[in-house]
Amino acid sequence: TGAVTGDKSITTWERARRTYAAKGIAGFYPGGTAIAFRQATNWASRQGFTEAARDRLKVTLHGRSDATLSRSQEVAAGVIGGTMA
Repeated sequence: TGAVTGDKSITTWERARRTYAAKGIAGFYPGGTAIAFRQATNWASRQGFTEAARDRLKVTLHGRSDATLSRSQEVAAGVIGGTMA
């Protein structure tokens, strides 16, 4: 954005150097904490739904909660978990 709306005489490398000098690595990622938190909660909910689907498939397809699912059944559990998230 700065390269488009800001001072056009400053090179990209100079702009990056100034940003890093002023704010460190965080200067390149404003709002990074919010993005990371959103992604972490999304990943956690998807993983939880996938585990629930995996447990349900084990009982439904094999009659036991300690059964091993095939690769295609694992994929199906992942698709179900991702869809629910």
